[in-house]
Amino acid sequence: MLIRYCLSLLLFAAGMSTLTAQDCNYQLLMEDTFGDGWNGGELTIRINGVSTMYTLERDDNDGFFRSVFLPVNNGDVVELDYMHGGFPNETFFSILNNNDSLIYSAGVGPDEEPPDSMNIFSFVVECEACAAPAANSIEFFRVRSTSVDIRFLSLPPSVDPLYRIQYRGGDYDPAVDMDGTTITGSDTTYRINNLAPDSLYTFWIDAACQAEDDTTAIRGPFQVMTQKRKDVGVTQLSSPVTGCDLGAEDVTIGITNFGGEPQAFFNVNFTIDGVSAGVQMPNDGIYTGVVGVDSTEFFTFDIRAFLTSPGTYEFQLWTELEDDEDNSNDTLTISVTHIPLITEFPYVENFEENNGFWYSDRQGRSPSSWEWGQPQNDLIDRAPQGRNAWVTELNDDYFNQEESYLVSPCFDLSGMTTDPLFSCQLFVESEDGFDELTLEYTIDEGENWRKVETSPAGINWYNDLENQRWTGDGGFGDNFRTVANLIPGVAGERIQLRFALRTDNGTRLEGFLVDAVTLTERMGDNLAAAEAFSINPETCSSPTDSVSFRFTNLGLNTAENVNLSYRVNGGDVTTEVFAGPLTAGQTATYIFSTPFDGTTSSESTIEVWTELSDDFQLNNDTTVFYLRTREDIPFFEGFTDGDTPDGWDISDNFIADRNDDGEVTMYDNVWSLDPSMTFRTANYGLIESGDSLRFKIDLYNFGNETPYEEPTEVFIYAFSNCSQDTILIEELTVVTDTSVSISLEPYTGDALQFSFLLLWPGTGDFWANFDDIAIRRCAADLDLMADVDHSNSFGDNGVATIIPGAGLAPYTFNWSTGDSTATADSLAVGDYTVTVTDAVGCGDIITVTVDLDVAADEATELLQDLSVYPNPTSGLLELRLDLSRATELKAEVYDLTGRRMLTKVIGRQISLNEQFDFSAFPNGVYLLRLQVDNAARTIRVIKQ
Repeated sequence: MLIRYCLSLLLFAAGMSTLTAQDCNYQLLMEDTFGDGWNGGELTIRINGVSTMYTLERDDNDGFFRSVFLPVNNGDVVELDYMHGGFPNETFFSILNNNDSLIYSAGVGPDEEPPDSMNIFSFVVECEACAAPAANSIEFFRVRSTSVDIRFLSLPPSVDPLYRIQYRGGDYDPAVDMDGTTITGSDTTYRINNLAPDSLYTFWIDAACQAEDDTTAIRGPFQVMTQKRKDVGVTQLSSPVTGCDLGAEDVTIGITNFGGEPQAFFNVNFTIDGVSAGVQMPNDGIYTGVVGVDSTEFFTFDIRAFLTSPGTYEFQLWTELEDDEDNSNDTLTISVTHIPLITEFPYVENFEENNGFWYSDRQGRSPSSWEWGQPQNDLIDRAPQGRNAWVTELNDDYFNQEESYLVSPCFDLSGMTTDPLFSCQLFVESEDGFDELTLEYTIDEGENWRKVETSPAGINWYNDLENQRWTGDGGFGDNFRTVANLIPGVAGERIQLRFALRTDNGTRLEGFLVDAVTLTERMGDNLAAAEAFSINPETCSSPTDSVSFRFTNLGLNTAENVNLSYRVNGGDVTTEVFAGPLTAGQTATYIFSTPFDGTTSSESTIEVWTELSDDFQLNNDTTVFYLRTREDIPFFEGFTDGDTPDGWDISDNFIADRNDDGEVTMYDNVWSLDPSMTFRTANYGLIESGDSLRFKIDLYNFGNETPYEEPTEVFIYAFSNCSQDTILIEELTVVTDTSVSISLEPYTGDALQFSFLLLWPGTGDFWANFDDIAIRRCAADLDLMADVDHSNSFGDNGVATIIPGAGLAPYTFNWSTGDSTATADSLAVGDYTVTVTDAVGCGDIITVTVDLDVAADEATELLQDLSVYPNPTSGLLELRLDLSRATELKAEVYDLTGRRMLTKVIGRQISLNEQFDFSAFPNGVYLLRLQVDNAARTIRVIKQ
């Protein structure tokens, strides 16, 4: 542990005392506001004509700060030259004298740049007599449970310094508190002993200049926390690690001593997927060495971990030190993935069912932005094939200073005699010239990685040929593109691939998408489906919509007279002929002349494929896209996630918590220079008898948040069945807060988009807030279920959870006990009534009966050994369960308002080994419900 005082640049100019001829140390402070160093910027300091160059590198305190002491003498002439690097507005530096007083600074204001020239400043050194030790030179190190070491830069011998260290436990100011301990001496390194463990101490340092009969200014306060005496924990799992073709693996852990005393002879243990590893003590699992203070030692268990099946394994590894003073750091929870070794080719992975055993990795201090799932960003809002893909953040931008990797499984190419062809669908949106993506490969299990460079076989392979990388938009113009290239010199080898993302500290953008990966030897005939979509706007489609199909010739031969086919929702196949020719490496886009009706379903599944005689690779011929033409009813939009709803156009309005009161709304400032608020919803349908459009409007004066009470006109228009003809369905005059309900009876059978227009009344300046926009439709009931853990004879400890199966979240719950969440606990034996209301006001009632606990039936017993971990979780949650027979499994996740967050139909399995990703959920409590045959179990999961 090292504690160093960081000096602020807000320095005061101290008065200069009488000077004597003496040596001293001035300071150079170099800083960068963005944390990436000076990007080539250089400061040259000449002292009496002798030049020394200084710069700030990324490795200097994470690129933010560096200090240098400059030995000088009275009368020395100091001159400064500065040469800009990249982003000079982030750069600033200061010169301090030997009393930490400011001599010169440059670039310290907002967006100011140091001057870029020779001799930007010069001065003559005047060492201040009897100056205190420089604050940046004072270090507290080797912090132990009962001691701490201190060192600092010495004062000139000519002043005959006598240093004074004053300290006391807790907060302490020697100018006020008279009960501190004082140590004096002429040394510049001290060890302070006899401190209390696990305690805060405050230190102050000054010096008496005996030759000057003067005393320096005092430096401080410096605060140090001593360590606990006994505190160890597992901090590393060095073996096994995620890799290919794992088997019986050694388990080697790193044990760190967080305390202030060496430790020896204590137990260590571990589990895999919540099951004991079977460590046989005392023959195994006892650390007999010594773990020194502030050190980490390694221990290998005799028993091995059997990771023979591909998949992710959750390890929990811990220490068992008697009288350990902090058990919170004893245990390490970490995942290890057995990555499969691919031996069958052609290889195709479209990432629809799972992540394909591709995984993310990183270097440096920034996290990895690679995520698998359904893209939900502004540009990258879908996958080119199916629903899922690998993306740099599903709904956000990649990180600054990111060096991350999307790593493939391992490929055994021992059966190949020619180099394989790699291809995929790729989307690129990055900062041009600064952020980049490349493909790399290894033939030595990751010891060395080599870039796959452009070759004559390359298709759309890099747009920055000089630097061999994709950057900017990749040359794709914000479109998906097929990219392909040979992997050179790897035939017969075992290889692994990775996409390498490297970014700077500048603009963050949506980044990159990878989908539909293939790897195979290059053969004569090989057409690959790339992407399909509909010609008409996706939000509406039409009864005569058309399919557009993009495909690429990955083979060596020219393709002609190719059959192209599609079908909608598993219906009749439409086949047409693409005459060609399509030469090797070319891509074609074909629009089918035979239309289809895209309005019959709210979502249509459209399969499109190529048929070429003698096509070598059939598993890359087909693509699927999902055409969503309208959203379902009922719907409710409360804007709680802060995002623009899919298919909505909110114009220049805002969606946020405007008053920081927890209420997120869509709003705009309406006044003379912005005299209207308008927005348009997605397409909803089909309307049924009894449906109604509902919403709330709040009007508040700008500035003082009092109600705005001028009558304000609001017009609601509809677009029926995607017609561009507007229908005025309601004209309102509202004053301050208004709840509106509009019958949609005249539009039964139609799909409707809604357009809202609010007009400024000609006076005032106000906020207009829209919220809780919905189409209300109530089913016969909310299909309520009660999951009950019954009470027992030892107390009132029954627990019941109500799970709605219909209606629209969020739900409100009103228990006869007074509880208001989905789950009520501490229930005695008896009957309880729960009234549930959904987001659009539909209600239902259920009676819950809590009995005395009785023996579980067979179906319930199946769930007794369910293992869910880690809980709490920060992201991935593992579910493990071994069953005595194959059983239908289904898992669902709800929040406490009853909103279903996640559903996974697992199917008929004899064992459960699943991951749920909670990383996108807000922190809080969730209900995980696992259904097995006719039984179910609900577990509270904490996301933190």
